[in-house]
Amino acid sequence: MVSDYVGRIDRSVRSIHVSGEQCCRISTGSESCNPPPKKVTVRGVVIDENSQPVPGVAVLVKGKPSEGGTMTDHNGEFSLAVPADAVVQFSCIGYKPEERPVAQTTDWLVTLVEESVALEGTVVVGYGVQRKESVVGAITQVKSEELDKTGTTSITNALAGKVPGLLVFSKSGGPGENDATLLVRGLSSWNGNAPLVMVDGIERDMNTLSPTDVASISILKDASATAVYGAKGANGVILVTTKTGVLGKPKFSVNVQQGINTPMFTPEHVDAVTVANMMNIAYRNAQSFGSQFSDAVLQKYADQSDPLRYPDVDWYSLIQKKYATSTNADFSVSGGSDKVRYYLSVGYVHEGSILKEVHEGTNCGSNKITYRANLDWDITKTTIFAFKVGGVCNMFKELNQTNTSDFFTTMYFAPTITYPAYYPAWALEKYPDALYPGVREDRIGGNQGAKYNNPYSYLSNPDYRETMTNRLMTDIDLIQKLDFITEGLSVRGKFGMTSKYDRYSKNVSKAFPTWNINWDAYDTGSSEYWVPGATQAASSYVWENKPYAVTQDNNAREVTFITYLEAAVDYKRKFARKHNVTALALYNQR
Repeated sequence: MVSDYVGRIDRSVRSIHVSGEQCCRISTGSESCNPPPKKVTVRGVVIDENSQPVPGVAVLVKGKPSEGGTMTDHNGEFSLAVPADAVVQFSCIGYKPEERPVAQTTDWLVTLVEESVALEGTVVVGYGVQRKESVVGAITQVKSEELDKTGTTSITNALAGKVPGLLVFSKSGGPGENDATLLVRGLSSWNGNAPLVMVDGIERDMNTLSPTDVASISILKDASATAVYGAKGANGVILVTTKTGVLGKPKFSVNVQQGINTPMFTPEHVDAVTVANMMNIAYRNAQSFGSQFSDAVLQKYADQSDPLRYPDVDWYSLIQKKYATSTNADFSVSGGSDKVRYYLSVGYVHEGSILKEVHEGTNCGSNKITYRANLDWDITKTTIFAFKVGGVCNMFKELNQTNTSDFFTTMYFAPTITYPAYYPAWALEKYPDALYPGVREDRIGGNQGAKYNNPYSYLSNPDYRETMTNRLMTDIDLIQKLDFITEGLSVRGKFGMTSKYDRYSKNVSKAFPTWNINWDAYDTGSSEYWVPGATQAASSYVWENKPYAVTQDNNAREVTFITYLEAAVDYKRKFARKHNVTALALYNQR
């Protein structure tokens, strides 16, 4: 009976612990007694990306909950006995988990990185940052990732469709002129509806920034959110925060984009015979039967057998290209150590014109260079110094005789059947000019007395100007924590300067004459039917081909310096891990 009882014990018992340090397996076969892995004690400190201790971090052996665990104290310190072959896992809400294998070194410095989810839980508000659940005003925030997806070179256009209640519309599509106008919750005044724009806490133009340099944009819409800005925030407030460096090795980013810009809606060409028939209908309705086009004239417009006298000009096809090219390239590097963090970037944007180039080098265009350097320096554990400098250099080439908006207005209203865009060289063979015998050249057409000038003449004249605009933005911030007085208390100061320098870097002037053919004089047999246009004298005019008149002007057209001063006392503290108390006393001067 005793042997039966021992056999049952042998079949049911697999292992026992001996002296708390070794284990031995009881086996009837050849199994041997193997000791467990030796335990070692690991200790260290857990910090965040700002080198601040992180309390309440769970320290466990990965995959072995039976080994127990511990948590870091208020100084971020921990100590735990673990098996020598174990992997220790560190986890805390709001941070990415970290794993460390046990090695010979038992004194650890563990750095936890904040999760993006935690960042999304905060919102930039007036003169500070708050968690989403504590925000009671109407605030919408757009992150840099959403701006990068748009692919546009204009930060205002990048906001289109991203924010409810934000109206985004452009008045011009010309190169360098495509920045949009923003309205927060529609029109609220007859005198001005532009929202207040704050870039890194200072009132500035956000169009001077590259979208890749922006970390977030907050749009404050209602009175509770904009109250701290007073009357200036009546039309809403847009807060732009630029990127800063993060702890870690340098991270390089290179982005190159090549784009094609095409018109969304191009007016369909109405041919000359259709226009003439519509004019006949208008003449009949006005009882002006003598002004109607005859059937013979309508046939001339239809078959285009004499395109100089009976033109059919498609102004959009003649003047406008099917697309314009654009190039966007930027380079950035960010990183830092426990003491210093940095973000550096440089960008280049080229926008071509959709207008055709008649004379080489005279077309419109825009070239923009942006640059930024943001530096954060922890002078001590309680003193933080920040220096930010950024700017833009914009070189813009445009027509000298008219602006883009007026030019397209002229092209839109220019008549189809009144005058040709230009007289080709063969026109002087068919219709010789008595004042210039033997001349064979292209001549720009005049407006034949019509209300609107020939739009082609603006492109035919190599008459343009180049404008250079430089803007520089500099910020200096100093923050001093006063935790030795009371936890969460700090003071800060800010100095900012915004400068603008604008000048005409080059002005090129050269004008070719315009010409009309007096068809009545031609029909009567007169030899002087070529008539100079409105820019020349009607009689005794002799055109002289003069060289280009190029003027380079280094004198400033506009110089602006704006300074900003700010001083604040800030208090932020959390009680019992649940209650957040914040207070702010601030003074600023602009």
